[in-house]
Amino acid sequence: MIKFKKGFSLVEILIVIAVFSFISVIALDLFNSSMKASNKTKVMEKVRQDGQSIVDFLLAVASDSKKAEFLEPDPSHPGDFIACSSNCPIVEFTDLDGQTWRFVYTPTPPAVTSNGKIEVFFSDIGISVPLALSDTDPFSGVDITTPCCFSSIAKFNTSSPDMLKVSFTLRQGISAAARQDFQAEVQMEKSISLRNTF
Repeated sequence: MIKFKKGFSLVEILIVIAVFSFISVIALDLFNSSMKASNKTKVMEKVRQDGQSIVDFLLAVASDSKKAEFLEPDPSHPGDFIACSSNCPIVEFTDLDGQTWRFVYTPTPPAVTSNGKIEVFFSDIGISVPLALSDTDPFSGVDITTPCCFSSIAKFNTSSPDMLKVSFTLRQGISAAARQDFQAEVQMEKSISLRNTF
């Protein structure tokens, strides 16, 4: 009479280990892919939210303004500004109360220690206080990469209000992780109408 041993043979155990190894590799790859997609979505949403908050603030100020002037730095007199016709880095709004709001695009400096940003200077009683409209933290903030351009859009008729166009590109902060799943870039462009004062 032949006696059979109870248990598994070495070949059966090796096959089971190989199957579990194959399943775990697939599961880890799926988990890694979903984590990368989640990271990409979070970074893209952060960049988009910062861009939308800038556009919303510009829209709020412009819709309550009677005049917009397009400016650029005067190369011959640092600290002064001259008129600009299109693709201007600076726009200055004058609201209905006569107060001014100056939006200034500041590019990423050559030393690459801070993000490019749009700042607003609100002058009230001769005091000008700068406020960065985007998160300027180099790790978790956003960088405005292409020059922010303010341009005038032609009026449709004499009774319509002035219109302007703002466009800029944002991406994650300059010191953010360089992994592909942490890369995001969003183009923002908006046409904004000033208040009709007629």
